[in-house]
Amino acid sequence: SFMAKPYLREDHFIGGRSVVEAAKAAAFRITPAGALDDPSLSYRIAPTSIGVGGINTGQMVEITQPLPWFGTLAARTSVATANARAIAMSADAERLNIIAAAKAAFAEWYFVHEALRLNAEQQSLVSDLIRVAETRLAVGDGLQQDVLRAETELALLEDQSLSLSAARTVINAKINALMNSDANSFLPPPAPLAVPAGLPDMEILVTAALNRHPEIARAEAMV
Repeated sequence: SFMAKPYLREDHFIGGRSVVEAAKAAAFRITPAGALDDPSLSYRIAPTSIGVGGINTGQMVEITQPLPWFGTLAARTSVATANARAIAMSADAERLNIIAAAKAAFAEWYFVHEALRLNAEQQSLVSDLIRVAETRLAVGDGLQQDVLRAETELALLEDQSLSLSAARTVINAKINALMNSDANSFLPPPAPLAVPAGLPDMEILVTAALNRHPEIARAEAMV
């Protein structure tokens, strides 16, 4: 199963790498935000008088250092820290989106393979029914409409099989795009699904979402 591949990481997905790098960049901006602005050095020269021995000049070297108002640097650091946390939470939210997209794609991949398997079994059964109906018709114990009905059902199953095969190709390309792989790379059949466990109580889920969901933490950091 593609779900088990070790290289399935958020920085390999479309948009994932940019979010992760943005979070790193925001973290590096915290320390500079609380530092003083760079000092500036200026040098000035101007002629003041012309004497017999040449030109006398006035010269001035000046170093200036802007000093922000009390508490400004701490406020800048606080803002940069909150901004870095907000971007980091955006990266965490992207991870959740990737997990959801991967699980949804795997569910589609599993479904289409199971549907094709069941379709093939049904086609085999209907083909047997056609042979039985034709045999009964040949010995005068059956009706022509039974053969026609079974042949119609087989044609519908064959049409469904074509649609499922086309859907499998689309899902295959979707998963490859999700993993930044070649769209034409053929994926192996899905691994068996484990029996799902029961969900926790609704109150537990709501509490976990309010306390841990990165989108809420990102909004709080932006505030």
